[in-house]
Amino acid sequence: MIVRRLWLPLLCGLLLLVSAGCDRGRETVPGVLLITLDTTRADHLGCYGYEPIETPNLDRLASLGVLFEQAQTTVPVTLPAHSTMFTGQYPAVHGVRYNGMFKLGDGSVTVAERLGDAGWSTVGMPASYPLTTSTGVGQGFQVYRDLFEEVPEEEIGRDGERNAGAITDQAIEWLSGRSGNEPFFLWLHYWDAHTPYQPPYPFSSTYRDRPYDGEIAYMDQEIGRLMAYLEDQGLDREILILVAGDHGEGLFDHGEKMHANLVYQSTMQVPLIARAPDSSKGFRVSEPVSLVDIAPTILDYAGLDPGPQIQGVSLREALKGVEPEPRTIYFEALSGSLSFGWSPLEGLRRGRWKYIRSSGDELYDLEEDPREVTDLHSTNAIRTGEFGEELQAMLEAWADSPDVAEATEVPLDPEELEMLASLGYVGGTLSRDSRGGVNPRDMIHLDSTIHSARAAQQAGQYAESLPLWELVLKEDPENRHALNLAVIAATHLSRFDQAQELGERLTARWPDFVPGHVAYGEAFAAADQFRKAADCFRNGLALHPDEDALAYRYSVALVASGQLELAERVSRTALDGGSGSYYRILLAVSLAAQGRPQEGEAELRQAIADGYERKSVLREEPLLEPLRRLSRFEDIISVLPDPPEDDKPDAAGGQEAY
Repeated sequence: MIVRRLWLPLLCGLLLLVSAGCDRGRETVPGVLLITLDTTRADHLGCYGYEPIETPNLDRLASLGVLFEQAQTTVPVTLPAHSTMFTGQYPAVHGVRYNGMFKLGDGSVTVAERLGDAGWSTVGMPASYPLTTSTGVGQGFQVYRDLFEEVPEEEIGRDGERNAGAITDQAIEWLSGRSGNEPFFLWLHYWDAHTPYQPPYPFSSTYRDRPYDGEIAYMDQEIGRLMAYLEDQGLDREILILVAGDHGEGLFDHGEKMHANLVYQSTMQVPLIARAPDSSKGFRVSEPVSLVDIAPTILDYAGLDPGPQIQGVSLREALKGVEPEPRTIYFEALSGSLSFGWSPLEGLRRGRWKYIRSSGDELYDLEEDPREVTDLHSTNAIRTGEFGEELQAMLEAWADSPDVAEATEVPLDPEELEMLASLGYVGGTLSRDSRGGVNPRDMIHLDSTIHSARAAQQAGQYAESLPLWELVLKEDPENRHALNLAVIAATHLSRFDQAQELGERLTARWPDFVPGHVAYGEAFAAADQFRKAADCFRNGLALHPDEDALAYRYSVALVASGQLELAERVSRTALDGGSGSYYRILLAVSLAAQGRPQEGEAELRQAIADGYERKSVLREEPLLEPLRRLSRFEDIISVLPDPPEDDKPDAAGGQEAY
């Protein structure tokens, strides 16, 4: 008896090393594999009833594990959806609402961080630009295979990606080289179903009329190759395997070509398949669940307490064949608001019912109307009102919660904007007055025109893009994105009166949109109306005093318009604030133009000492002629290396010019 009393506590203590503890009665797993399928509709997989495609490997995984029939994303955009999966929090709490404009803040705690602190190996393998290291989602991963850090951009292009074959190769390579018995968390990101749809052969032939399906079938093949490796190693029965879509794809359902702007099931319902040592075989969960449940499920199987900041629930009991308790699930799409000035979309899902709030309410019975054709809000006012009150209460509670992440809005430089635009994402800024904007569903018919206009503008085809922007503005005259790019297109076409009129509309309607002030001022600068350009940039700075993009252009316009003493003061103020060497070039030219050559030479020397090295700009930019008249100009710049052939001055006078 004494031996037994001593033995049981000792046994429990030992089990704590490999389990969640005797009192919880749950064993842990030695590894977690999370596979995220970008832009993948659940209703385009064979295991979800879609007959025109062959996805035998995902179908088999579903037969060996559990399939969630009604899994929902929290937002139909890559970065915020992954931020939700990694934190177990809704976007209103972790703070990431769209690609590019936001990053996951350091204050957020990810699954990778929790597991790493518990002694797990953590490895992330993202496939595309929206999930680069700079987005913050890599925090906690000891290994993060960021394509854009490993390969120079000029070798992969702005829409570069790792295809499914490369991701699977990397995963097998890491797994085969793994040493020791420490548990591991491996996240793999398969991007292939994202536009452009270009599946490799033979899928390009088999699915030539349905290339989107071809991309999914190709991913399935590569996931099957990974599963075969896991089976060979005996890992498939030991670890937790989760396969989740981050969002779907419109494919013109409800008029949406791609995703991000609407919240109908074509982009909100995602595949979710799971297998674990204790999971049921072939069980299908009908109760709605959310991507917010991924993190607590992983932590549960790792034997870690989810903590109070987690908003999702563990799906472990569902994996064992028990339907989850009914609950209300939140979702949103703010991209139309952030980009175009449309009204935000927020909503709730509970059981068969789905509620959407924008400038108007929508209510759908998804059991009777899975394609969301019949809006029931006007005939079911009581239920609609209850949903609206619940939604408002949730948002207000989150706004007051100590778990809400610090502001994570980040500025986008032009290169980042171009990169995201090449993938179909539109840049924007937070807007404080778009709650009453137009309902995105009433403007989604403009989606294809916007995509075409943006593609033409990216290719420098301004004569083709401007008429398309004019078509958009005819129907949606306050569309911020269209106004901004129309100003830029008209400026490039030397249609300065039109550009300036559009710029005035843009900045009057959207004063909090910094790129609008930039475009408006440059419409005058391109027309050699530098005093008016300076006025535009100064007005923008009055609203946004810390915006260097405006401050620098203001300084350039002051020099170009001959307001040299003011240019000197503005440049000195910027330098005192820690701004870069390009301001010292402006200070040097303003001093030289005022007839103070020794001071100008001193500032030019200091700019070079501070790291300025664009020799071709110094020699060729017309605005810098006063510097070239300095007697020691050639001696001063002789220390700079000769420029490459493509290092030419920026004729637009943008920040990269100096």
